[in-house]
Amino acid sequence: MAHSPRRSRVVRIHRFINTKEKLDIVKWNVRNINHIGKLHQVDHEFMKCTLDIFVLTETRCKNTGKDTLDQGNVYIYSGRTDGVGREGVGIMMTPRAEKALSEWRAVKSRLLVTKFKSKECNKSIKVYYASTK
Repeated sequence: MAHSPRRSRVVRIHRFINTKEKLDIVKWNVRNINHIGKLHQVDHEFMKCTLDIFVLTETRCKNTGKDTLDQGNVYIYSGRTDGVGREGVGIMMTPRAEKALSEWRAVKSRLLVTKFKSKECNKSIKVYYASTK
């Protein structure tokens, strides 16, 4: 069973997309998003929290990619390219946040870089996962 994200990890960034809106970001260690139904469950939690961005770690994704989910949210992920389901990071975002997405790059299985643009300035979100083992 998935653990719900902690509200204490919410970061509010003002003037991210424009000066009149704020963007809420949460980090969640999902511990394997490859299980049947887990991505749907994460998407459901994302919608319940009314957030703009979920930063996901320990996803254990295979390969890299960008998918549009049933609710319209976008999931970008970076994982190992050798087919092994270990490590992995991702970012889930609303269609509103995706409109500001200018580029993304999967650097390694533990590092994903996203860049967002707005009228005022550009912002980057780097998702990095360091194992404690």
